[in-house]
Amino acid sequence: MTEKEIANNDKVNKAIENVNSNKNLIVVGNNIISARHGMTSFQLKLLHFLFLNMKNTDYQQDSFIEITVNVLDFHKVLGTATSDYLYNKVYIEMEKLRKTDIFVETDVKWEKASIISQTSYNKHEGSFSFVLPPLLQRYLLNLKRNFTYIDIRNIVNLDSSYSIRFFDLCKQYERFDKFQLKIDEIRVMFDLPQAYSLYANIKNKIIKKAHEELKELSDLYFEFEEVKKNKKVDSVIFYIKKKPQRKTLAIDDTPVPIESDSIMDKLANLNIPDNTSKKWIAEFDPEKINLGIDYLQKQIKKGTVIPNIPGYLYKMISTDHLTNSIEQVAEKQQIAKKASEAKKTDKLKAQIQVQQIEEIENYYFNRRIEVLEQQINADANLLPLIFENITQDMLGSISLENYKKNIRAAVNSGAKYL
Repeated sequence: MTEKEIANNDKVNKAIENVNSNKNLIVVGNNIISARHGMTSFQLKLLHFLFLNMKNTDYQQDSFIEITVNVLDFHKVLGTATSDYLYNKVYIEMEKLRKTDIFVETDVKWEKASIISQTSYNKHEGSFSFVLPPLLQRYLLNLKRNFTYIDIRNIVNLDSSYSIRFFDLCKQYERFDKFQLKIDEIRVMFDLPQAYSLYANIKNKIIKKAHEELKELSDLYFEFEEVKKNKKVDSVIFYIKKKPQRKTLAIDDTPVPIESDSIMDKLANLNIPDNTSKKWIAEFDPEKINLGIDYLQKQIKKGTVIPNIPGYLYKMISTDHLTNSIEQVAEKQQIAKKASEAKKTDKLKAQIQVQQIEEIENYYFNRRIEVLEQQINADANLLPLIFENITQDMLGSISLENYKKNIRAAVNSGAKYL
């Protein structure tokens, strides 16, 4: 091995070590990012969370490694309130992932596997155990090349599954500043249904929506340029843009101080002399001291300069109205936090309902197309009559949604050939 190769290996190992020590970063093989599947946004967030919990696991060829995750931890990642609804939703989606295939392309072949090989719910612990197939483990564990690191905080607020996938692609090609996909590649990679046979639907429902969401909610977003061939859009160039004002992607190597429940230890960390600490503990309510310490630490984290920390803290814990005020503020913050979590939970439910409705609409839309094709194959003479019934509606319906509504209206009004 040459000196350059050794240096590159050391660089890769150091990068992976930093990523593994960061609680928000995962390492994903590029083949997984570009794999073919049609997962929903909730499923993608769940899968990223599963990846997060197995990143320090050693890969063993052809082995099945069981990983256990806690739903409480997942709720913290999502920022939603815990509830029976979330537990049930995770259980349902884990089962769906067990029955869903992912297609991974290599230089010489396509490989297929279920996304999750095995899953179980530990009822008394509020946790799930899962096993990923060896195919996926190969692109997640002990990677030395062709990988991308992803900060999952960038995807938790994204509503669209396509936005999440485009973020992963942007992260993969970030160092090149751009990437290009053919329209057919997008159809295959995202496993798009028949409803997206028209490029206009891909542009309006997938590319534009992902562009808007990423620009608003993530560290990376894209601008895009259409490339035409014979007057038809053949591919799209995505130009990756960064938001320098956001700092979430920086890997924080700052040591995290070890917290202690001991008031003496907490005061010692603030450089309060032991004799002073003992005096305060004997004189004041421990809850007051803890409350004062917590408030002081929050002020320091905000960047507030406090020249005399012992004097400042003593005034906090010795003055009743100050500690009472802190308690009131803390109580209000807790109420506001619960309200915010409840709002996020409601938003999550709404997102899932929208996804379910869209899945149902897509199913019936595609089924009607299949029926029309069967009628035409059975009797070609029906084609002019069918075309006459739907042409007027199609010309007045540019978007997929309006077209679906017109088909439904035609069915409800007793259209003969739909």
